[in-house]
Amino acid sequence: MTATVVTTKRVAYVATVFVLSMASLIACSSPELVPTVTIAPTVDLNATVRAQVRETVEAVSVFETALAVAIESTKEAEPTPTASPTVTPTPVPIPPTVPPRPTPGPPFTPPTATPIPPSPTPTEIPTSKIAFSSERFWEEEFGNAQIYVMNPDGSDQKPLRNLTGYDAGASWSPDGQFIAFHSDHSLGTDPKSHLFVVVADDSGSSLSIAGNELNYEPTWSPDGDQIVFASNRYENQWDSQTKYGEYGDFELYVMDSDGNNITRVTHNIGMHERTPAWSPDGTKIAYSANDDLKDSNGWEIFVMNPDGTDQTMLVSSDAADHYPSWSPDGNKIAFVSTRDGGAQIYVMDSDGSNQRRLSNSSFRDSKPSWSPDGAKIVFDSNRDGNLEIYVMDSDGSNQTRITNNTADDFDPAWSPRR
Repeated sequence: MTATVVTTKRVAYVATVFVLSMASLIACSSPELVPTVTIAPTVDLNATVRAQVRETVEAVSVFETALAVAIESTKEAEPTPTASPTVTPTPVPIPPTVPPRPTPGPPFTPPTATPIPPSPTPTEIPTSKIAFSSERFWEEEFGNAQIYVMNPDGSDQKPLRNLTGYDAGASWSPDGQFIAFHSDHSLGTDPKSHLFVVVADDSGSSLSIAGNELNYEPTWSPDGDQIVFASNRYENQWDSQTKYGEYGDFELYVMDSDGNNITRVTHNIGMHERTPAWSPDGTKIAYSANDDLKDSNGWEIFVMNPDGTDQTMLVSSDAADHYPSWSPDGNKIAFVSTRDGGAQIYVMDSDGSNQRRLSNSSFRDSKPSWSPDGAKIVFDSNRDGNLEIYVMDSDGSNQTRITNNTADDFDPAWSPRR
């Protein structure tokens, strides 16, 4: 539409110029304005000019008519646009979002107040102790040695009783309340070694459970109902000594923990059986035996059922292997061997395999006993001049002395937790 308007304006402008030019020409042809010119009589100049003007006027008239028609045609073809009214859009209100109505649940029940339980009464943390023998109150006439109890770090050492005699071979009851041991009360031409059970709370209360012979190395069954020990009671001491050596022929016996129902469980005449140790599950007894009682290197380690059946050798070497001690889980046995020279601590699997050395000194290391968690082993050693008590990790590392005096401390036994 803009191009059409511009074209119309140009046509009008040209027409206007043309009309004005013609008007000027007509004015010039007026007689009053045109000066008189003398022309030859044969030529009528005014008539000629008037004729031209008439033709021009006619032409202009025709042009104006054509122009008007063209303008009118343009108007019909392109009507004058009318301005559209400005329409302001009416805002449509957005309805608010309505959350879905929740599904009604069960009717509200106020919570029941939970009573706060009373604070529990503090309980004593289970601890363990180590029992051992000591000659620190040695008496020349009686050869006095006493059973002591101490903490695993060597602190709080206390004697259990103060009797004349030589007390050794301590063994804890499974509940940690009692200690069994042997005690020699008369040395000389007629030695006797009694077995005692003493209360482990240092009250001094004790019970003699076997006597009148040489009775050694008591060890409790894991249920606490029985005790296994070594004794030469089956025959006259001196006849046995003549035939089999200094201490005669020892066999293993089992009795009730109150000393009743003594039963012999080995019957190997001429074989020396000592140092019994009951397995944690109660199914086996490990012990050391020597079939040549005059040969100190003839000791081997065996296991058997508690009734003496199924005797099986676990360790056989050209040296002395003795003092077996079960780990708390029953999977390993610590023992003493002289296979590499002096007595040292070794460990093996419970079937006798995988034997390996734990201690490594040039002195005597002996009497191993496991801690209740199986992480450590206590033993005695004379590596510092006299017998003292040492503790090491169960792999043989971190060997630490925990007693320190000029007397001999020996035969350690680690208690269960209590």
